[in-house]
Amino acid sequence: LINFSYMLSEVGETKDITKYLDVADECKKVYLGDNHPDVIQISINKAKLEGEIGNFHLALKNSESILKKVKRIIGENSIEAALLSNNIGTYYTLKGDFTTATINVKAALDIYNKIYIDSHPNIAECYNNLGLLEMKKANFDDALDYFEKSCKIYVEVYREAVDLNI
Repeated sequence: LINFSYMLSEVGETKDITKYLDVADECKKVYLGDNHPDVIQISINKAKLEGEIGNFHLALKNSESILKKVKRIIGENSIEAALLSNNIGTYYTLKGDFTTATINVKAALDIYNKIYIDSHPNIAECYNNLGLLEMKKANFDDALDYFEKSCKIYVEVYREAVDLNI
């Protein structure tokens, strides 16, 4: 059911996606319990899909709720907490609340910096998101600094994968 939901998302059939994820979620809860990491992961994926289909209000509400559970069960400095914080930042950006968005993206960046020893695309993504936020706030010098950090990491990570003539 989970893979079927993702396939529906890929082909643009978004109407029934959450229905299938709800069924998968309930099945896993019956056998694994509410606090099992697999059940939490389905909730994370469902919230992300809600955002992808444009239901940002619900995606934000669910992501904030799941983040509390993730911090309690998996850990405050987990990849899941960082992912949710970054997604929450995106949803607040879409609402126009750039201050709360920045707080959440910086929280994600802090977690990723604790998890990854070297440069990582998730860190670059956070810097890019912070650059976008600073640009929206007309702080162009700060935006440029974040974009340069992001670009430096992407070049470092992907230099061997593609021919970069920068």
